[in-house]
Formats: sequence, C-alpha cells, structure tokens
Amino acid sequence: MKRVVLLIALSFGFQSLGQQVRLKEANLLYNKMAYYYAAEAYEDVLDRTRDSSEVAVKIADCYDKIEDNEKAVVWYDYLGNNAQLTQKQLLRSAVVRRQVGDYAGSVGQLAQYETNYGRNDVTKQMILEHGALESLQTDDGTYCANCPTEPA
Repeated sequence: MKRVVLLIALSFGFQSLGQQVRLKEANLLYNKMAYYYAAEAYEDVLDRTRDSSEVAVKIADCYDKIEDNEKAVVWYDYLGNNAQLTQKQLLRSAVVRRQVGDYAGSVGQLAQYETNYGRNDVTKQMILEHGALESLQTDDGTYCANCPTEPA
C-alpha cells in the first residue's frame, strides 16, 4: 500500500515538474516575442493543469498579437468572466471584438471601460465609429439616394 501511495505522489510530482518546465519554456518564447509558439506552449500547460489564471492572460495576449482574433476573444471572455481583465485588456478586448464583427459586444465593453476608467478619446471615437459601421451595414448599396439616376 505504501508503494502505491509513493508511486501516486511521485507521479504528481513529475507531472508538476513537467508543467513548470513547459511553463518556463512558454514564458521564454513569450519574452522572445515568439507569440505563436508561446500560445501553443501555454495551451499545452493548460492541458496539464486546472489553474489557468496566470496562463490565460498570456494566451489572450499572444493570440491578440498574432491577430488570431477569434481565439483572442475566447480568452478575453474567459478573463472577463473571472473578473481578471485589466484596463488595457478590457480595451484590447473591445478592439478585438470589433475586428471579428461583434460590434454590439465591442460597444458594451467600451461602455464598461468608460464606467470603470472614464471616457477618453479612443473610446469616444470607437463608439462614434460603431454608429457609422452600423449605417454602412444597413446601406442599400446606392451611392446617393437623392441623386438623379441620369445626368441632366
């Protein structure tokens, strides 16, 4: 029985050591700005562990930097659901949402940003641009609705 307990303890110890080594490798890749490979390494770390609070921040940032916007949104959502979004991450999340076409979600996050941190030129401009984007999406395709169809 003691051997079984010892084997289980050793197995968890080696697994933990493997996670630490892979996390260290991921951090090195991140620091070298090899974000694509760092994201892969961080996801590998997540496959081996349950705690993802430290890793999720780095994964979201990696995907944002390599412009894999769909994955960045997923990770920013994860951070938002766990109340871990910083001021910069909240703004980046709004920008990334906009890039994937989730304009309503982007404006919602911008409103949250303004509530938490106050209005600034960036948030004001993005909210104004959202209205323009909505009007372009509902445009019927004509250049000028009031212009005559034939020249006079």
